[in-house]
Amino acid sequence: MHKNVIHIFIFFLIIQVQNAQSTRLLNIEDGLSNNIVYDIQKDDKGFLWFATENGLNRYDGYSFQKFHHNSQDSTSIASNVCRNILKDKKGNLWIATKKGISLFDEITETFQNFKNPTKDLDIKELELIGSNKIWFNTLGSIGFFDIEKKEYHFLNNSESSYSMTSNQEKVWVSSTNGSLDYSSINNLKFNNLHQNLGVRKQIYFGNFTHKLWLPKANYSSEKEYLIIPELPNNAKPNKLLEVDVNTLLIGSNQGLFKYKIDTKELTKVKLTENVTTLNQQVRSIYKDDIGNLWIGTIGGVFHIDYYKKSFQHLQINKNADDIIMGLSSDKNHLYINEFGKAIYKYSLKAKTFEKLTFSKENLFIWDIKKVKQNPYALWLASDSGLICYNPNTKKSRNIPLSKGKDFYNNSFNLFDLNDDFMWVASHTGIHKVSKKENGIKAVLSKVDIVIESSVQKILAVKHLIFIATEGKGLFLYDENTDEIKPIYQHKNGVKEIINPTIWDMILVDDKIWLGTNEGLYIVDVKSLEVGQSNITKNIIFSIQKDNFNRLWMGTDKGLMSYNLKTNYADFFTKEEGVLNTEFNRRSKTKTNDNQLWFGGVKGLTYFNPSEIKQNTVVPKTHITKLEIITPDSTFTFNHRKEKKVVLPYNQNTISLEYVALNYTNSTQNKYKYQLVGRDVNWVEDKGNRFSRYTQLPPGKYSFKVIAANNDGVWNTKGAELSIEILPPFWKTVWFQILVFLTIIGIIYTAYYYRVKRLLEIERMKLRIASDLHDEVGSGLSGIALTSDILEQQFQNGTVKPHLLSRITKNARNLAATLDDIVWLINPEKETLEDFLLKTKTLTKELLENKNIHFEDDLNQITKQKLLSAAQKRNLFLFVKEVVNNIAKHADAQNINVVFKVKNKNLLLNITDDGVGFDISIKTSRNGIISLKNRANILKGKFLLLSEKGKGTKVSLQIKIP
Repeated sequence: MHKNVIHIFIFFLIIQVQNAQSTRLLNIEDGLSNNIVYDIQKDDKGFLWFATENGLNRYDGYSFQKFHHNSQDSTSIASNVCRNILKDKKGNLWIATKKGISLFDEITETFQNFKNPTKDLDIKELELIGSNKIWFNTLGSIGFFDIEKKEYHFLNNSESSYSMTSNQEKVWVSSTNGSLDYSSINNLKFNNLHQNLGVRKQIYFGNFTHKLWLPKANYSSEKEYLIIPELPNNAKPNKLLEVDVNTLLIGSNQGLFKYKIDTKELTKVKLTENVTTLNQQVRSIYKDDIGNLWIGTIGGVFHIDYYKKSFQHLQINKNADDIIMGLSSDKNHLYINEFGKAIYKYSLKAKTFEKLTFSKENLFIWDIKKVKQNPYALWLASDSGLICYNPNTKKSRNIPLSKGKDFYNNSFNLFDLNDDFMWVASHTGIHKVSKKENGIKAVLSKVDIVIESSVQKILAVKHLIFIATEGKGLFLYDENTDEIKPIYQHKNGVKEIINPTIWDMILVDDKIWLGTNEGLYIVDVKSLEVGQSNITKNIIFSIQKDNFNRLWMGTDKGLMSYNLKTNYADFFTKEEGVLNTEFNRRSKTKTNDNQLWFGGVKGLTYFNPSEIKQNTVVPKTHITKLEIITPDSTFTFNHRKEKKVVLPYNQNTISLEYVALNYTNSTQNKYKYQLVGRDVNWVEDKGNRFSRYTQLPPGKYSFKVIAANNDGVWNTKGAELSIEILPPFWKTVWFQILVFLTIIGIIYTAYYYRVKRLLEIERMKLRIASDLHDEVGSGLSGIALTSDILEQQFQNGTVKPHLLSRITKNARNLAATLDDIVWLINPEKETLEDFLLKTKTLTKELLENKNIHFEDDLNQITKQKLLSAAQKRNLFLFVKEVVNNIAKHADAQNINVVFKVKNKNLLLNITDDGVGFDISIKTSRNGIISLKNRANILKGKFLLLSEKGKGTKVSLQIKIP
């Protein structure tokens, strides 16, 4: 109930001030896709939507985003002709189009279209009844759309429908031929209420009165209905809206009307000075959640803004700028000085100007005061001193003032004591002048107060006279003591004068407010302490107080207000309707109707402070766009899908756009943003409404934006978007762990192979020791034994020569064995080529006087492949065992040794033409067993073929590196 009361009050004020620049027209020149606006709706986020003849439009206070039908895109809106917009209880937007209903998806910003399978539905109106049924009117048929089942249902109605309305229990329909029918939402059958309603008549159920509005006709019971008033000039109602329990707005083909229900008073609402046939054709009326009105016409949409500042402008000469220097007023008139040209008397009631004539031309007047009860009613401070002017006789008098040491006649200011005297400023002094008709003269003069400067303003507080100068400080004259002294301020413990020029002063309670070249200063009348306000960067030329505890100041950059209670300062410029970009010194006045007037370089700005309302609505703030910028392209990322945006490391340059949804002077909205994780402090937006970050390092960020409306009311919660830039894979923790583990693995592997190698070396040492012990030891033992026998024979004198041959043979075998061992442990003899050479040498040594044929097809690359120590040893011993067997048992003459490589396998074939043997007969010989063991150690394939009298073939196949 409280909210409705506020809206009623707001609407009342809107209607009262709508002629005072509170109405704005939006059309195709502002970006609207089409001027014919059928319907208006605000979504839950605060965006405004306009259904037009050519597309659906979304408005954020700055620009329009347009949605059009695209025959190549099934997710585009069903038709460009949009008739109606419905917001359901979940906040979803349903659009009535020429080809059915479209549902907007705010995440993807696409549409789901529901078309009738049999024919296109040109839907005019939508009405949500309950939670799952949308009733529709197609200008011919009535039905409803089931939201859950996504189905159309049509109701039988004998008449072609024209207008539809509902109270959530009944649905009323007016037909094209004049009948009025209704249906309960439960039985879905229409009953006739009236037959002579009139052709194509609008009906409407009021949300405040809870009654049905019907056109004038003979009804059986009019108590249940309210009658739509007949409009002048046979204007036809197109749209109805109750804005409170006593007010009905009627949009017609001849403009907007307001109807008071209790008094039956009908008035036309003036929407614009530029009336056209098109912008008077009203098609839609919408009251938003803060009470502002939006009026859709076929010439655009009007925004009647409650918070729009109602500043107005008055120009004396319409074809030239007026420099206004000096203003005064009485009950019915303004007295305006057009600097260097003329003084005008302006009738506040008749709105007319009267130019006052002077005998002296080219008179530069700096201040004006209207004096009561004196024929010389206008007192003028001019470059010729004090001039008193009689408006009736058109005569003027020049009042002489004492100059002192100064030779200038200039007078810049007048201060009326409202009794018998006026304080008048001369160039360097002040003068108390009698206002009596026959005795206008200076009764007291204080001159030479300042040298090389001028007195700009006088303010009297009882017997204390405050004197403001141009750059020489503030002085105080005490009439009781007849003393003049400067007033000092204390800055950082240093006493100094007020340095900036003081243009104006005003007394509020016990404080004097000074308008200076460096903002607003404050002087305590009792203590004479000087302070400075939070306004420091503006030149303040004039100050006037309103009835709401605010100071209004004309500055070098527009009009400013200052709340004396909250210390809040607000600035008003051209966007608010203030056409003056710069105001002039002490050029202000307050008329009896409480209007404030300020003179500037472009005429007069005037307004009623009671109509300058602060916009207290906290603006909803949204991040509207996220763009990813890469060296090759720029693309938009749909940040609405997820609460967190995750981007790869090579998409780390981003641009973000945001908006505060305030429709009153949106250009004066303020923004601050911060990328937490990058920005140390909040960054003030310069009016661009976007921010860009380049080459963001990997990490987690949070982009925050807060905003204030045109009157500085902040949404401190704002909007926030989490962003994560992923590191490249080589900078990820898992990759670093993997690299660490790999390094550990390499170190471990190297260590493992090192240990394995050392173990192999140790094993080799053991084998060498074993071989030395077995073969070398046995060889040496044989030589020693033979030597002992030979020694005994020598002592007996029976030396046998074959024992010397045996010693020689054993020594040679021992040397060969040592040579084999040295070759096996030589690290420089580990290639296949070295093994082939050793095999040839070994075979020739063991098989003397035999025909030996060697063959290999190994290329040079294969020959350079390395054999492990184990492979080298076991291969060598395998070959040695085979050759030894041939030498001892085969009695062969021809031996073939063949090496081949096939599929990374080394094939070794050794064939002889010796006696052979039957391999099927088991034998206890260790040679064959040893060959099999060697093959197993080498993980190779061993093959033995032999027949008696046909020789033997030994094969070995092993993997090579």
